[in-house]
Amino acid sequence: MATEAKHLHYIEHTHDTGYGISTRFVCKGDRMSPCHQYPPAELQMERWGKADEHLFVPHDECWIEFWMNEECAVLCGPDREPVRSGPITVTFEDCVVWEYADDKDVQTRAAEKARSDAAWEIFSDRQGGA
Repeated sequence: MATEAKHLHYIEHTHDTGYGISTRFVCKGDRMSPCHQYPPAELQMERWGKADEHLFVPHDECWIEFWMNEECAVLCGPDREPVRSGPITVTFEDCVVWEYADDKDVQTRAAEKARSDAAWEIFSDRQGGA
C-alpha cells in the first residue's frame, strides 16, 4: 500500500534536448495517504489544519499536485542545489516549498557548503588584506 512508503513525494528532472530541463512532481500516495485527505471542495476552505481533520474526506488527487505545476516545482525548490531526481519533503507557507529528502545527502551537502563558505571567507579576508 502506498501509504506505507517512506517517501510519498518525488521530483523528477528530465533533460529535454533543445529545451532544457523539464521538472515534474510525482505523488506515490493513494486515497488513504495523508496528502489525499482534506476538506471537500464545497466547503471552499483556503486553509486547513489539525483542528479541521474531522472535515477531511479521501480524494484521488494529492492536495500538493494543485500547487506543483512545473513553474512552482522549479521556483519553490531549494536554492543553489544541484538538479537531481528523488524524494522530497513538502511544506506550505504562503505557497508550497520543497526540499530534497535524502537525509544523508542533505547532511553531506550541508557539510560541503559549510566548508565552501569557510574557504570563501578565508579567501575574502586574504583579498581584503592584500
